[in-house]
Amino acid sequence: EKGARGKMENGILAGFPMVDMKVVVYDGTYHDVDSSEIAFKIAGSLALEEAARMADMVLLEPIMKVEVTTPEEFMGDIIGDLSSKRAQIQGTEKKGSMVVINALAPLAELSGYATKLRSISQGRASFYMEPSHYEEVPANVTANLIAKKKKNIATGAKRSQRVKFCHHSLQGLPPPGTFKFGKIKPSQARGIRITKMARAIYLTKSMAAKANKV
Repeated sequence: EKGARGKMENGILAGFPMVDMKVVVYDGTYHDVDSSEIAFKIAGSLALEEAARMADMVLLEPIMKVEVTTPEEFMGDIIGDLSSKRAQIQGTEKKGSMVVINALAPLAELSGYATKLRSISQGRASFYMEPSHYEEVPANVTANLIAKKKKNIATGAKRSQRVKFCHHSLQGLPPPGTFKFGKIKPSQARGIRITKMARAIYLTKSMAAKANKV
């Protein structure tokens, strides 16, 4: 159970948690020597991952109920902007000199919407939103999210390799307080491997050897 729950929390598709699932164990074996808590945890995790990959997994996103109150002259521009945010216009309602636009829009598309609405309406429109439900993310958006996730993982791996190289390059530097290297003062030398890692990231082995001679 721990393995299955852990895999559900960490997710498989782009690393997002999995919900609304039921896990049933049909069969299993036990060995007096090799079986352990961690072994069963790993088995549960791998079994869930294999089953999930065989299914058609989809991403779900929160959908917000949006209500925009605006002067009628800006209604067209505001509806056009909402449509560009994958919003579904539910209808409009006239209230005096104002128009109320009702729509459903993905929360992911509404970042900074207050600023955008103020710009479109010259500061004369206002809006209100509240959670409505979850919907399946379109296939093209899902593909972009997965690609972005893979790119972030690859970038993180490269950054980790650069940090390791820098750490190894700095192994031969003299003790703190005995040298000056670039803009790093002797008083900062103690933290060179951590706080100054970004500046020293391109430090080569030859430069480290030269610093050893100071």
